[in-house]
Amino acid sequence: MKKLICLIALFTAVLSSNAYAGYGTIYILRDHSNLGALASPGQISDSFESAINGGVSLKFQIQGYGSLDGENDYRDVFNLSLNGNTVLSATWDLGGGGANVIYSNPYNAVAKAVSNGSFAGGKVDVFIPVLWLVTGLNTLTFSYSGQAEGLGNEGWGINQVYVASIPEPETYALLLAGLGLLGFVTRRKPGKLAA
Repeated sequence: MKKLICLIALFTAVLSSNAYAGYGTIYILRDHSNLGALASPGQISDSFESAINGGVSLKFQIQGYGSLDGENDYRDVFNLSLNGNTVLSATWDLGGGGANVIYSNPYNAVAKAVSNGSFAGGKVDVFIPVLWLVTGLNTLTFSYSGQAEGLGNEGWGINQVYVASIPEPETYALLLAGLGLLGFVTRRKPGKLAA
């Protein structure tokens, strides 16, 4: 029984520690899909506060409508910036043909584009493992630029924007120390054999 109480106390201490508390702080969790198709050129911005300078991960989805073009004569270029600094610049075939090309990717974004076919749109799932926020107001700006062909031909949108904090190395150290202590406390002692 003492071991169980010790385990519960240790587990509670690890979960309630300040180092663990910062893990998974969600700065943005938004879905702009209710806006429907937006004309190109155009932009959407998301602003949020951060209490500290720190690293975050970013996931979002680009929705292509109609014939959003990749690298071809009618190229449509997606740009993402954080506080005015370029995070990603690329073009994808989302129903308009052309090649998928990344022009600028300083934060090692990973993108998976799926076209639904000619004039049928598509989606791009984007994950950026580490971005650095500033203390105070931060603004993400999603934009598309290209030839203004109108919503009858093509459009774009942003779905499911998710920005969350990344645990710092101290968090991992504390977690490993807690697991080591947990293993030490729960270690079984050899029992006496009955004669």
